[in-house]
Amino acid sequence: MSRMVLLLHELPDGSAHFDWMFDPVERANAAIDDAVPLHTPHDRQVQDERRLVTFRVDTRLDQSAPQPGIPITIEATRLPDHRVRYLTYEGPIDAWDSSVCGRAGADPTMGQRGCVRRVAEGVCRIDRLTADGVWLRVCFDGAAAIVIVGFRKAAHRRGSMDPVPTAAGVPNSSDELWTLCLYYGVSSCILPGAAFDG
Repeated sequence: MSRMVLLLHELPDGSAHFDWMFDPVERANAAIDDAVPLHTPHDRQVQDERRLVTFRVDTRLDQSAPQPGIPITIEATRLPDHRVRYLTYEGPIDAWDSSVCGRAGADPTMGQRGCVRRVAEGVCRIDRLTADGVWLRVCFDGAAAIVIVGFRKAAHRRGSMDPVPTAAGVPNSSDELWTLCLYYGVSSCILPGAAFDG
């Protein structure tokens, strides 16, 4: 199982979107693995080097409920991989910068790139993860399980068209356009430590 999170990312200009992130490496017990205390500098370095596959979406995936045989299609943007701390972090991104967020009416709790708030979390099982496609069985807490199949459409990103491989061997894409198809999944949700039904 892999942990995942859906964050509401509010920007200083007043706009907002959702960031869907999941750990590309499945762990025997994801919830316990991330709760282990980091006692040494090496432990903290290993934790900091872990990255989450990240997509920007305008739709709350946890509230999208496809019907059997009728998938929901969502446009997404693949962002650079994010630090694993976003699985649990909520708050400003970057330090408060009065030159960016200090204008009249700005929220002083907002960082230079805005702030994030967790709206959903859960676990997933990764069936396929490549530079061009993903296939996951997903369950947000309290929601019906769904299958998400995604594929890369095009790139409109800064710099090179070639993704840079990450430590996990999964290319780290930047601002690529993807299509995510949400399908009706299994009859019950999965919980950390439990297996998928079906």
